[in-house]
Amino acid sequence: MTLTVLLAVLSACSHDDTYLPALLADPMASYEAEGLVLFDSWEYRQRSSFLGSGPRQAEVVRRYRVEDQSQAEEILNEAREVAESEGWQIQQESEFAYSGAREFDPGMGRLFLMLQAEDVLDDPDGPRVLAIFLEFDPVPSDETTISN
Repeated sequence: MTLTVLLAVLSACSHDDTYLPALLADPMASYEAEGLVLFDSWEYRQRSSFLGSGPRQAEVVRRYRVEDQSQAEEILNEAREVAESEGWQIQQESEFAYSGAREFDPGMGRLFLMLQAEDVLDDPDGPRVLAIFLEFDPVPSDETTISN
């Protein structure tokens, strides 16, 4: 019985190395532009669900300080243009946020580009940063559609 429970827990904690490398290979995961300084970065592998929690999707996050705050909107628009040139189908979500979708070999990827406060909790009106989020869509690619 104990062995069965242990095997179930270990399999629930397993991960798949298919998705993260695909995201990291995308040019938006290593985006660079004049006027930006990378200050926060992290990646997560896809993981199976654990005791009823949903699976964690592969994810890549990059946050950049905008050196000249008067250029923040222009920097966001340049990032959007680069994403579109790399094959992302982009749509505007709000004045300072875009989302996108793109097919990768292992499935449908999602991209979010946005300007957000550097310290969202303690200084929501503070300096803006460019945030880039890449992840895999939890819906299998044959059930996903891309709208323009």
